[in-house]
Amino acid sequence: MIYDLRIAIFAALGVAVVRADDSAWRVWLEPKFMHAPVAVSLADAQKTQIAAGMLSEDGFRSFTKVEFAALGVSREVFHSVAVLNASIDLRSADFRFVRDRRGIISYGVVESRQPRVASAVLAPGFLGLWKETLGDAVLVVVPNRFTAFVFPRLASDYMDYAPMVFRAYRDTAYPVSAEVFAVSADGWRCIGAYAEP
Repeated sequence: MIYDLRIAIFAALGVAVVRADDSAWRVWLEPKFMHAPVAVSLADAQKTQIAAGMLSEDGFRSFTKVEFAALGVSREVFHSVAVLNASIDLRSADFRFVRDRRGIISYGVVESRQPRVASAVLAPGFLGLWKETLGDAVLVVVPNRFTAFVFPRLASDYMDYAPMVFRAYRDTAYPVSAEVFAVSADGWRCIGAYAEP
């Protein structure tokens, strides 16, 4: 199904050839200090960007500018295919809810043994997973490539979880960010960052 969607996107954008290796294309959230050669900014983010590259046996690998140019596709085409590929990462992740003492959901957790959550959160179906429980718009923080925390946008006490977020940020070889993003049908926008506890 994802392959069929890629073909449809290429056809709609006027690209005649679907490359055999495009299934490895990925975009993922990456800290700016990693200086990914091919990256795009997120609205209002100071420390996080979206990197472009591929998924290899060793994990995500950023493209150099020369490698990206050699693909022969626009950034829009690449991004469209890469986020569809992120759906594979989303399906392989584990999901759970954390509830308060009254049994009310406080937040959701997305986890994976593979460092692919930073890509999975960009998949087209990510927001829809939370609609019935957390609402049409959510707050997302991705402290490392293995973990994302998802909070309700309204009536959320997400700032109380700074120690948890910083623990997940520090205890990994693949940190991403302590910035908080409002995610809705309009896209991703940074609304702030957790302060050091």
